[in-house]
Amino acid sequence: MKFFLSLTLLTFSLTISMTSIAQTPYSIVKVKELGPMRNKIIFQSLDLKKIKGTSVVKGKLVARWGTQVFEVVDGFYQCNKNNVCRLTDYNRIATFESCIVKNNKVACKNNLASDSTWTGSSDVKIDSSPDSTDDSSRDISSPDSSVDFPVRITDEFSDIFK
Repeated sequence: MKFFLSLTLLTFSLTISMTSIAQTPYSIVKVKELGPMRNKIIFQSLDLKKIKGTSVVKGKLVARWGTQVFEVVDGFYQCNKNNVCRLTDYNRIATFESCIVKNNKVACKNNLASDSTWTGSSDVKIDSSPDSTDDSSRDISSPDSSVDFPVRITDEFSDIFK
């Protein structure tokens, strides 16, 4: 009975230590701005992937580059021995017209430019069929040309254009 109890405790302690090794927590320094134009970060992913053989981890960030331009980037974080990670570099993945953060997830739509191999991630979703709007003012098949060109003003210089 004593042997069985010690074997159970050994198995339990081994399980706890293996679980703690497998889930190494990273403490990430919050990024507020990105790039030389100091664009605002609206989303910073906590889903980080370690790059093998280095002390660098990679995660997604979304920056607002204006009123209607959002950029998804891969952020590269350098971690110290205490697993405190700071952003050191980033690589642009895609640019969108709209990104909305909700429940620690980002939904982006109207792709403006992207790396052809990227199709989204666990926390950044791409809406491939966003709601479309009908813009009839861009209809160039209209036979009425007066809509496109203003009325010519006749004055003393009108004979020059004849």
